[in-house]
Amino acid sequence: MEGVLSYDIMALQAQAKGVSLSLPIDVVIADKFATDSNSKLLTDLRYNTIMRLQTCRTQNLGVLWVVPASSIPDGWMGLDIGPDSIKTFNEALDKTQTIIWNGPMGVFEFDKFAVGTEV
Repeated sequence: MEGVLSYDIMALQAQAKGVSLSLPIDVVIADKFATDSNSKLLTDLRYNTIMRLQTCRTQNLGVLWVVPASSIPDGWMGLDIGPDSIKTFNEALDKTQTIIWNGPMGVFEFDKFAVGTEV
């Protein structure tokens, strides 16, 4: 089954059972799967105040480019969840009774993509 179609079917089945699904709404992108991957400057200045970027600057990891999960540019990949996703997941976790977790939120082995997993 195609990814989008299978998600739509899964979401409908979950909704019918009163289950909610939480998926990333924004992601941190990089040009390759490596510790020395490049990132671009932010195009949306509202992310300058988000903890993720303050943490990354403190650790001299640079400024990371955050985009909507549905808008990853060609040649780039999502390696961590973005600040809006962190906020959404934290809110969901505060009121959730049961969690089915499918792995880490980011590539935690690389410091600049570990923030989503660590928070």
